[in-house]
Amino acid sequence: MLAVLDLTKNKRWEQKTAELVRRILAQPALALKKVDLSIVLLPPPAIARLNNYWRGQKGATDVLSFSLKEPGRAAAAEIFGEIFICPKQVLAQAKTYKQKPRAELTRVLVHGILHLQGLKHESGGRAAAEMLTLQEKIVKRILVKAQP
Repeated sequence: MLAVLDLTKNKRWEQKTAELVRRILAQPALALKKVDLSIVLLPPPAIARLNNYWRGQKGATDVLSFSLKEPGRAAAAEIFGEIFICPKQVLAQAKTYKQKPRAELTRVLVHGILHLQGLKHESGGRAAAEMLTLQEKIVKRILVKAQP
């Protein structure tokens, strides 16, 4: 099951996000068998509050992921969780990194989904390199297929 909820004042991201998430979840590299996922699009003040509460970080962020799996159920082939995205932050990052907004949205969605699969990058090292390599591989596949 997939649900996308746009809580921003500008509701134009909901359909585009749902389409991208469906394409990402279908990627063979993820090897997903079961998905129960909610995506919530938030304005900067709302995601900043979540970022401060859950991560102790000040300010808005692009993406936050929360796994809702029961302890002990760490199957990577299952996703059960919520991803919160700030479209305004995605647009700002797209501009900073000279990316199209669709490319940056794809990147943050893949990033959040990989976190829900249990991949981590915060401590650096090999695990971070593996996660970010897989992220970019999936992003590239999605974006190449989207071109006419």
